[in-house]
Amino acid sequence: MELIMISQTVCSGCRLLENYLKNEHPDVEYKYINIDKESEAIESYGVTSTPTLILWDTEDDTEAMRKVGFNINSGDDTTVDDFVEQLD
Repeated sequence: MELIMISQTVCSGCRLLENYLKNEHPDVEYKYINIDKESEAIESYGVTSTPTLILWDTEDDTEAMRKVGFNINSGDDTTVDDFVEQLD
């Protein structure tokens, strides 16, 4: 499994997610894609908003999970921690 974070420069939620990953999961490696520099990722990954966190199954070359946005209190059932747990 590979964790992919898709971001853009003027995205406050992107910075919050990046800081959360660095502070809460400092040992977790993830692929960082900034769509301002790699615009083809928008179409490749079907990005409609940032931040987008994708758990990619490298064996099947398919998307396993996706979370769009970052708000700790959003009430969303899927958390960033759920993604990290799948990496083990």
